[in-house]
Amino acid sequence: GSSLASAVLDLGARRARGSSSDHPVFVAMWEQGANTMHRHGGPCHVLDASSWKRCRTAWPGDFQAKLHACGNVVGLDMEWVPDRCPQHNHKVALMQLAVGDTVWLIRTCQIGLPQVVRDMLGKDSVTKVVAAFDSSDKEKLEISFGLRFDAEPESYGFLDISKLAQESGITRRGVKKLAERYGYHIEKNPKVSTSNWASPDLSKEQQQYAADDAYFSLLVATELLDEEALKKSLPNLRRVASQRLMAIKPALQAALHSEDCTARNAARSAFWEDLCEAVLVACEQSGHTTLAHARIGALQDATGAPFSKVATKVGVSLTKKSLQEQHTYFAVVNRQDQALVRARTAAERSPPSLEEAGLPWVSDKKGALEQWLGLQPAGHLDDVQLSGRLRLLGRWLESRGEDASAKSISAIAQMSDSKSLHAVAADLRMSAPSEAVTHQDLNEVSRLTGTSLDTHMAGADPTHMPPEPAQEKRAALDPARSVSFRGIPLEWTERDFVGWVSTLLAEADVLAGWHVAPAKKGKGKRKALAMFKEPATAERILMQPELCLLGFAIGVEPPSTHSMLIAQGQTRGSSNFLRSTAEQQCNMQLSTLRR
Repeated sequence: GSSLASAVLDLGARRARGSSSDHPVFVAMWEQGANTMHRHGGPCHVLDASSWKRCRTAWPGDFQAKLHACGNVVGLDMEWVPDRCPQHNHKVALMQLAVGDTVWLIRTCQIGLPQVVRDMLGKDSVTKVVAAFDSSDKEKLEISFGLRFDAEPESYGFLDISKLAQESGITRRGVKKLAERYGYHIEKNPKVSTSNWASPDLSKEQQQYAADDAYFSLLVATELLDEEALKKSLPNLRRVASQRLMAIKPALQAALHSEDCTARNAARSAFWEDLCEAVLVACEQSGHTTLAHARIGALQDATGAPFSKVATKVGVSLTKKSLQEQHTYFAVVNRQDQALVRARTAAERSPPSLEEAGLPWVSDKKGALEQWLGLQPAGHLDDVQLSGRLRLLGRWLESRGEDASAKSISAIAQMSDSKSLHAVAADLRMSAPSEAVTHQDLNEVSRLTGTSLDTHMAGADPTHMPPEPAQEKRAALDPARSVSFRGIPLEWTERDFVGWVSTLLAEADVLAGWHVAPAKKGKGKRKALAMFKEPATAERILMQPELCLLGFAIGVEPPSTHSMLIAQGQTRGSSNFLRSTAEQQCNMQLSTLRR
C-alpha cells in the first residue's frame, strides 16, 4: 500500500516538473491555482454532552461577550443526517457559529439549542451570515427548534452570501466556489458532507469541514459586499454588515491557515488524467461513448491496481459528485436512473486560444458562435465533444471573473442539448429579424440621400412629423449610453421604473431619457429602454447579465436596433405600423441605393 502511494506521488512530482505541454491548460479543480489550500486555523470548540456539563454556566456569557466584541456578526451553518428519501426529515444535528477567529460547533443532537443562541437567531440587530438560506433551512429550524421565519430572511438579520452573489451576477454561488473567486481554496469532501452528523463523536474531518463552512462564509461576505454591483446601493442591514465585517477582517485573516499542497495536488491531477485515459480506453473497447459510474472504481491503472484503491491512497473520492467536479476530464449524465460517465478527449479539453476567449459572447451570440465553430479543428471533434468544449470555455471564462460571457455561453450550450451546435448557429441566423436595420445602415441612407437620420426613424416625410415633446424622457436615444432591460413587471409605472434605476445606482439624476414598453395582454413581463447621461454608467450596468433588486430579477442587454426604433417611434408619436413602415422604407431605399 505504501509503495503504491509513493509511486503515485512520484508520478505527480514528475508531471509537476514537466513542461506545460504535458497536460492541458484547462486544468482540473486541484490545479486551478489551488496549490495553496486554506482552512480555518483559529480556536474551534465542540459543545457536546460531555463538554456542556462543564461550561453550560459560563459559556453563554463568554459567547455574548465575544459576539459583542466582534460587532454582533456571526457566520452560521447547520448540518443534519442526510435525508435519503422523501420519508426522511432529520432534525438539525449540528449548528456552527463563527465569531471573529473562533468557531463553536454546537451538537444540538445532544444538548439541544442553548437559549442564548435561540435569542440571537431572532434578533435583527445581530447579523447572521449564511449561505443559500432557503425554505429547507427554515423548515429544519422549525421542526428542530420550533423557530419560524416567515418573512424575508434579511428582516431577521440573515445575510445570504448566495443571494449577494446572484445580485452581483455571479453564477456559481456555493461557499467553495465563492471562496475560490476571492483566492481562498478550501476542501469540501463529498463523503464528509453526507456523513452521519449525529454520530456519538465528530471526526477531525467533520470538525474541519463544519468550521470551514461557517468561517469562510464571513470571509466571502466581506469580499462580496465590496463588489461594485452591490456597494453603490446597500440597504441598511448590508451597509451595517459591511462595516462590521471590515472591522473584524484582521481577526478573520489571523485565523486563516495555509498549507502548501503542490505535491499532493500533482498526484491527484496525475490520478484524474490516468483515470480519464482508462475510461476512454474502456469505452473504445466496448463500442460505447459512456461508461456506467458503478464500473469506474474497478478499472485498473498501468500497474494493474484498481482505481478505487489508488483513489483512497491519494485522498480523492470516486462518487458521482466528485467526478462532476472534475469537469475538465469528465461529463456525467443520468439516464434511466443510472449515472453514465463520458471521458473528454485531449482535443476537447485542449486550452482555449486567445481568439476563442476574446469573441463577443455577450453582444453578438450568433457571430461569436459562428466564429468559434470556424476556429475548431475540422474532423477532430464530434457534436458532443464540440458542446463539451464550449462548456469548458464557459467555465474557464467564469474562473477569470467574466461572468457575463460565461452565462451567454451556458445559454448557447443548453440549446445544444437536443441538436448540434452547427444547427444552433443556423437557428440563430434564422431567428435574426429579416427587416432589422442597423445604425450603420441608417447612417448610410442618410449619407447617400442627404436626409437626416431622424427622418428615416420617424417616417419618410419629415413635413408630417409631430413637434418634439417637451419631456426630458422623450429625448433622442443614443445607443452608446443606452441599456435595454427585460423582465419589467406589468404593474410597474414609468415612475416605478425610474425609481428602480435610481435605487439601483444610488443616484437620483442619472437618466437622460427612457421608454417603457406598454403592457400587452397575455405577456407576463415587458421591456424598457433607458439612456444615461454618461456612457460609463451604461457600460457598468452592461457588465452584469442580470440585476436583482427589491425582489425583482431584471435582465440586462445592449439595445437592439429594433428596440431603439420602437423607442424613437414613441418619441415621434408614430404608431407601430408607422415604425414598421419606416423600417421597410429604409431597407428598400438602402437596397436600391446599393444596387
